[in-house]
Amino acid sequence: MSPRAWRPWTSSWPSRGCNRRTLRLQGATYRELLSTGNLQLTRSQELREAIVQLYEEAERTTTVVDRNNQRLVDQAYGLPLLDSGLVAPRFSTNLPPAIGQQLRALQARIALPPDPSADRLWQLSADAPERSLLANRVLRRTIVSTTTLSQVEVLQGQFRTVREAVVAERARGR
Repeated sequence: MSPRAWRPWTSSWPSRGCNRRTLRLQGATYRELLSTGNLQLTRSQELREAIVQLYEEAERTTTVVDRNNQRLVDQAYGLPLLDSGLVAPRFSTNLPPAIGQQLRALQARIALPPDPSADRLWQLSADAPERSLLANRVLRRTIVSTTTLSQVEVLQGQFRTVREAVVAERARGR
């Protein structure tokens, strides 16, 4: 495959890196258990402590992910990338159907996305400083994504473990 054939993918990735997922903790049941005192219905002190510790850790992780999204993705990556004009904005492909439909209509009206080979990135010389800057930004964005994914995977494992402990306690009739 020729280097020119890679341009559509290479151009779309930095722009799509501006999109991000927001981590949300569904903790209504936990908050209700705390506010009503019903957490005490769990007789195992060890399990109660594990539940509280898990939700506190999940809330901390959610706060860190949100802060990283705002500072590292939006402010340090997305805005500077789009402001640089090296790559044109691309429409996200993972939006809810109604929003996706509206964006497709907008895309049709303004004829976007442009031909990826027309991005200013491809007009730069191979040793242009803007290329290094873009590569560094993409690398930092990739590190943020990988770190976030790792944090979420750890939380998933912790939630599974606590859920199994709750199920086991209920089976014992406690």
